[in-house]
Amino acid sequence: MGRIAVVEGRSGKRLAICGMLFLFLAASAFLLSEGCDAADSVDSIYDSLNDRQKRAYEDLDKAVESGRTLSGLGYLSVKEGEEVRHAFMYDHPEIWYFASNWNLYVHVGSDSCSEYRYEPVFSRQEIWRMDVELASSIPSIDMSFVNSEHTKGMRIHDWLCENVTYVSRVQGDPKDHKGDIYGAFVERQAVCEGYTKAFTYLCHKYGLDCVGVVGGTYKSGGASDHAWNLVKVDGDWYFVDVTWDDPVMILVGNRTADSEWTVNREYMLVGSLTMTSHGVFAYEDHMADSLYGIVPSNSAHVLKEASPPFLPGISFFDGTVKTGVPSTEGYIATDNTGMERGGYTATLILQPDYIWSDGTIEGKSIRWYILDPLLIAFLAVVSVAALAAVPLTRVVRRKTGRICTYCGGKLGKDDDFCPSCGQYRGRRRRRALGRGWVNGPKRLERSFTGDI
Repeated sequence: MGRIAVVEGRSGKRLAICGMLFLFLAASAFLLSEGCDAADSVDSIYDSLNDRQKRAYEDLDKAVESGRTLSGLGYLSVKEGEEVRHAFMYDHPEIWYFASNWNLYVHVGSDSCSEYRYEPVFSRQEIWRMDVELASSIPSIDMSFVNSEHTKGMRIHDWLCENVTYVSRVQGDPKDHKGDIYGAFVERQAVCEGYTKAFTYLCHKYGLDCVGVVGGTYKSGGASDHAWNLVKVDGDWYFVDVTWDDPVMILVGNRTADSEWTVNREYMLVGSLTMTSHGVFAYEDHMADSLYGIVPSNSAHVLKEASPPFLPGISFFDGTVKTGVPSTEGYIATDNTGMERGGYTATLILQPDYIWSDGTIEGKSIRWYILDPLLIAFLAVVSVAALAAVPLTRVVRRKTGRICTYCGGKLGKDDDFCPSCGQYRGRRRRRALGRGWVNGPKRLERSFTGDI
């Protein structure tokens, strides 16, 4: 302000006005940014770091690219250094070897960092070879019929649940891959950290903002021993825990489902206040160490259900265009019109933010028909005649003695008494007496005397 104020002459006044206008706009932008939700400015964990941490993060990125130690980190506290390492590891799941090859060293007796030391467990030749394996193993997930960010995230979630198996780490093995995407995509085995990084990687691949979260669960007693995700859908952030949605049993490292595999989505796009089977998600179930300034939604992101028609559509031919299956709020029907007699197949495509009642999102086919009214009338007459013949047939059978006239039960050829109700068979009554049959079944203890 002082320098602007001392500038003389007309040009100086113009500069002063421009300078004051610039400061006003800058101050306004700062106030507006302060008033914005923190979640709007966070797309990666890097965005949540302070300026010192961002400087270390960027230098670490260069050190990893060139394969060297990053020293001179005395400007970072130990906590800040750990946060930078965590941010880099979860923002870059594709650098699967980072956690094994770089370790944070701190100054003993002071709250400051020393260096991220390059201590390679995997050589460059190993990394190149394994990167080739990884590239050929990364899935191309079927995104047909995906019509929303929710269903895109659901496809990623379901693929991991169906194709990756939870297997515990091998203790003492520095080359164990259960916590990185090589283990998830190549070996198809992972712990929660591997599931989380794999979900982050696939979300980034298919255009969703996603970060990894670590913390404790209701089972850990507050200890930080679990990892899960935050993903942005329709502008808001939601929690996803793929690990806890994987419904399998493990036996000697193999997937062994106790029944036919079915997807579980209890922890798919839940909110902070969503009630799970273990309590309120963010306060009793999963307690994160940090949310990086992100403010998740309180409620879950839920798709509305749609159901296809229960019965096929039927129209009657009159020479005009007929609509066999109309579109609804939940789905759009294609190939659903026709003019000629015969059968048609309509395809039902879900509207955005809808899911079928059976949990799928694929299109569904349904048959419908345009029928000739004369043919329908003929079939109706035939059906009525057939129904009318049923009681007539029953009367004939009764007269011939094959059905009991009392209870309607079936009688054998030589049965004089009904095996169901014990009543005497009237048509054969005289012949029974002629044979000297005077007692019926024991349970009736009936006798006949005299002429009948």
